[in-house]
Amino acid sequence: MPRYGLPPTLLPADVVSAAFDDLTGAFEVRLQRRMVRSVDRYQVRYKEVVKGVLSAGCVARLSGVSVKKGLWIPVSRIEADGEVLRFHVGPVVKRLPASAFDAP
Repeated sequence: MPRYGLPPTLLPADVVSAAFDDLTGAFEVRLQRRMVRSVDRYQVRYKEVVKGVLSAGCVARLSGVSVKKGLWIPVSRIEADGEVLRFHVGPVVKRLPASAFDAP
């Protein structure tokens, strides 16, 4: 993740397997189990399989990650913007502190 300008622990550490295509930036990460992380009054949930496409400062076509503040809503894209991460959740963009993803 740091190679693309994203926090090193944006994804949980309990990875079972990972595949990455250097040419397209496509990745698939398999986790040991679902995980929920609390960040700034929100919960971020990771399913057992997380997929997406990495580019500079961005994870696009994301699947397997949801955000909850009331209801679980899938995150389709995450963009780094300095000290802030922009989570695209449906038509809404929620800004969360990048520092919240520096530690597991």
